[in-house]
Amino acid sequence: IFYIITVALLINYLDDKTMSTLYRIIIIVSIILSVDIIIKGVNLLLSGVNLRNLRHYTLLDKPGYNMLYTFALPIVLVNNYYNKNIKNRLTLLLFIIASLFMMQIKSLLYTIPLGLVITLSIFNFINVKSLFKYIFLMLITGILVFSVYPQFIPKQISVPINYYVFKNLEGIETSDLRNLDTVIVRGEIWKNSMGAIKENPMIGIGYGNYHKVSENKTIISDVTGILYNMPTVTESGLLTFIIEGGIIGALLHFILIILISIRTKNIKVKTVKTKEVITTSIIFFAFIVSNIVQDNLNYLYWFIIAAQIYNIRQARLEEIRSN
Repeated sequence: IFYIITVALLINYLDDKTMSTLYRIIIIVSIILSVDIIIKGVNLLLSGVNLRNLRHYTLLDKPGYNMLYTFALPIVLVNNYYNKNIKNRLTLLLFIIASLFMMQIKSLLYTIPLGLVITLSIFNFINVKSLFKYIFLMLITGILVFSVYPQFIPKQISVPINYYVFKNLEGIETSDLRNLDTVIVRGEIWKNSMGAIKENPMIGIGYGNYHKVSENKTIISDVTGILYNMPTVTESGLLTFIIEGGIIGALLHFILIILISIRTKNIKVKTVKTKEVITTSIIFFAFIVSNIVQDNLNYLYWFIIAAQIYNIRQARLEEIRSN
């Protein structure tokens, strides 16, 4: 209820100028943080330190950067499409180097492309056949890169694939086996959550209460033998809705997302400010995708929901005026 009220209030205070200003601020902040990431990353590499430790030296942790770049990358992508100048291209390159190569935020490799493809499809810039073609090409490209240049794939991805798919750990250092523990820990989180929700499946365990069912619990990795404390967060927005809101809470949110998606498809992009609508739509769908395997239920998640509802409303008003 709190978040629905927040979204309702945001919708009534949003306007094109406010959104445009906010997006410009995000780009400026992202440029500053990207330069900081690259400088700190280069220093670590020159010192012989693995980039996995970069998060300990930067101004934000990985989840914070993930949230930021989920906004910044689509903004600069659309800016570059409408205005192909050197400034936009250099900004895009800076963001890619900082987020993908330095911070190694691997989820951006699928959340942004899927958000982009869904948006292009929903606005009929590409048809369903082309949509599946692009998704297929993305999968094939990933498989080919992994097969031909496995050294370029982050260990967080290559080690689990080798272990769970190919059943092969040859040439993998003992220290890299800890990448398998991420999968193991997430599996235990789901098991723990499903066990807790059985007590009250309809309305869940209550907002913010997951930490109560994970306190003092431990996880032993059957690969490395390392003992971990059970995380006090679900690390998945999808799971958070299910465990804390139950069937009713999850359904209410999914219905909201489905309705927004349907109304977005009805937007006639020719009658609105296409640049802003496309940018917000990409960010919206990227956040929806990312929340399946990550917990991005922060204030910007609820802002982008409000922003997309605002765009839908404005598009409807423009359509009425044009008629």
